[in-house]
Amino acid sequence: MLSIHRTQLKRNIPLWGWQILLIILVILLNSCSYRLTNLYLEAPNKIKTIAVEAVYDTSGQVVPHELIWTELQKAFAANGHLKVVAADQADALLRAHLHTFRSSNSGPRGSNGTPIAKGDPELYGEIGPPIAPGTLRDLTTARDYYSKETKGLVLDVEIWDLKRQTLILQRSYSGGFDVLATRAPSDSPADLLTVRKDESSDKGVTKVAKLIAETVVSDFLVK
Repeated sequence: MLSIHRTQLKRNIPLWGWQILLIILVILLNSCSYRLTNLYLEAPNKIKTIAVEAVYDTSGQVVPHELIWTELQKAFAANGHLKVVAADQADALLRAHLHTFRSSNSGPRGSNGTPIAKGDPELYGEIGPPIAPGTLRDLTTARDYYSKETKGLVLDVEIWDLKRQTLILQRSYSGGFDVLATRAPSDSPADLLTVRKDESSDKGVTKVAKLIAETVVSDFLVK
């Protein structure tokens, strides 16, 4: 029955009706090409390749700046509008200068203003039965056993057109993150706390560097 109704509908529509339907269809297809914004992605000066120079670090702190360098390259490679290549093959060169890296303790403090250093609560002793669940502390007291340290960095970025020897982009980017360093028990190795803090700090630097790198790519390509 469905095929019969379609045949009858086709026969009942005059030629001018099909012409109107064709015009409407063309309008609808063309309307798909309209953009709701005047922003688009395009590399300036027809640049197709870019090199990322090693991060210049004058912060005076021990910073894993190679993580920043890696995230800058990954952001351009993931975007796909530019190919990341060596400097001698590139149309453009990105230079990054890390000149600020600051840390400040923001965890619980004592009456004299110094950070409170408490050991991790023992869940199971080496000798004797495990602690009863009802005697364990609530999660709301977990902050008493962690020292939160806030870190922030400032990165200056320049992108040069190597063919024209001109500066295309010059901006400063900043970001921050918190490090929750678990306090090691008193009988643990002294360097255990340092390892935990370094691992947490590296994750924070990577996260901030990724956000900065994605912003750099957007600032460079969005028109």
